[in-house]
Amino acid sequence: MQRRGRARHRDSELALLLETTDKGTEWHQLELAMRKIYEDEMRALEETLLREDVEEHGNRTFEVPSTGALLDFDNAISHLYHLCSRLLAKNIVDLRPEFICEESEGLVQAKVILPLSVIEEVRTAESEYFWMSEKNAIKDASSVAYKALHHACLVNDNVLPPLPPDSAMDELISSSVEMRVSIVNVREQSNPWVEIARAWQRSEGTVYEAKITVGELQMKTWLPTPVPKLSPFHTYWDAETTFAISLSTSASIAFQFGDHFESLG
Repeated sequence: MQRRGRARHRDSELALLLETTDKGTEWHQLELAMRKIYEDEMRALEETLLREDVEEHGNRTFEVPSTGALLDFDNAISHLYHLCSRLLAKNIVDLRPEFICEESEGLVQAKVILPLSVIEEVRTAESEYFWMSEKNAIKDASSVAYKALHHACLVNDNVLPPLPPDSAMDELISSSVEMRVSIVNVREQSNPWVEIARAWQRSEGTVYEAKITVGELQMKTWLPTPVPKLSPFHTYWDAETTFAISLSTSASIAFQFGDHFESLG
């Protein structure tokens, strides 16, 4: 059976090249047998879905009088999965409930087993009745299990799992949410020396003095362009050595090319 490609299209044809024509009948019989298996499976599935729809479950519900919270026959499974997902356990532990169905005389009874984090008294539960379909038997077992969890005070009167411990809740509330984007476009690293060289060529006899302080070391520089103002900052030579760096500028200085320029250099 091909499920992908052009052969799966309606009215598609398959051509087989055989040495003799005797095999053609066998291929035809094989195709008929495969079609019968497929039709039988579809017929069984339709019968199962029909049994699930027509089977009465008596509108079984569980209501908490103090809050009015309602657990019905259809949402018990989702409540059970939600509870198991909130259990505290390591990543290697499967927190999903496990369902086991047994058939007897054409009827099905289901059993649910909860993770080991649940106390032993309510870890397992069985459906109260036998059902024609596995789906309804699992719903019944889930409903029985969740009501037992409520009686054991493992779910609150809103039929919901309890909140995390205070420490975990405090961490969730106090932790700041990262609002920055994960990827930011930035400019390439700036190299000022090319522009400074061009500025020397355009210079008309004015330079700008700047004093750089690195720890206890002070350096002066004269450039043909003003040095931008920077706030003091720290650099880290290694894990134990830190340098404070500051930059201060002064007014521009006029000079004449020649000996004076060479002394500045």
